Amino acid sequence: LGSRRVSPGGRALEPARSDDGAELFFQTDEARVSLEITDTEDFVTGELRVLYPRGGYFFNPAHRLSSYDGRNGRFLSIRPVEQEAEPAQLILVQNFLEEVKARLEG
Repeated sequence: LGSRRVSPGGRALEPARSDDGAELFFQTDEARVSLEITDTEDFVTGELRVLYPRGGYFFNPAHRLSSYDGRNGRFLSIRPVEQEAEPAQLILVQNFLEEVKARLEG
């Protein structure tokens, strides 16, 4: 069968293939990309297309941090949530039922 480089710069991480075999998805250093496969028998490829930039999403070459859902054609990727200027307030309610019973009886 042999092999063929399809990624620019040679780095293609977290590969995934569409259910119909018409697209190959992978992560480069800059972006999540899609590569159209026009002939699956001879593995003829079309144009490389950027799906979304890598910036802002977690990325680790040692293990997969995103997942492809072939049924819906969607990716699930992890990105950090920006912290609010003030931390969220936590309200702790203790002995809630006892308080309700006391108010209902009184």
